[in-house]
Amino acid sequence: MKSSGNRISWLLAILFLSIAVAQPLVADQEKQGKCETLLTQKCEACHYMARICEQLGNKSLRQWKSTIKRMVKHGSKLSKDEQQELALCLSIMPVGAEIVCQ
Repeated sequence: MKSSGNRISWLLAILFLSIAVAQPLVADQEKQGKCETLLTQKCEACHYMARICEQLGNKSLRQWKSTIKRMVKHGSKLSKDEQQELALCLSIMPVGAEIVCQ
């Protein structure tokens, strides 16, 4: 009896850890998908992705926020939440990221 109880405990622990590890991955994929949507629907309307790709790794979060704010002044239709999301996404995106630099 004791060993079957231990097996169940181990299985539950493994299941819990699997869920705990998978949850952030799903959230990251959702954020990446939202970022890609914003880039293609909002940014690509006026810019080639190559222009954005050139800036990856060169701008801080503050600099991306400034750039995006300037684009909004030029007519880009981005809500405050979308501006925040896009600035964060671009500031942490690695140089040569496939989403932008393909």
